[in-house]
Amino acid sequence: KDILMRYTQQHGFSLPVYTIVCENGPNHNKYFVLEVSVDNHVLGSGHGHSKKQGEQQAASSAMKCISINGV
Repeated sequence: KDILMRYTQQHGFSLPVYTIVCENGPNHNKYFVLEVSVDNHVLGSGHGHSKKQGEQQAASSAMKCISINGV
């Protein structure tokens, strides 16, 4: 998450925004699906049993998208 945030700041983009797309399961075993967007463009998604885990996966997915597409 930190790498994505630093990248967006260095290149003049707005800060990443993480959005919960889906939340399933009982309270003791939730499962989250999140997306990360920068300047209203979805760059990645992630999932996990915590919001933090989903955010980290989404940020990693976004950085792969940036490195492949040169955003």
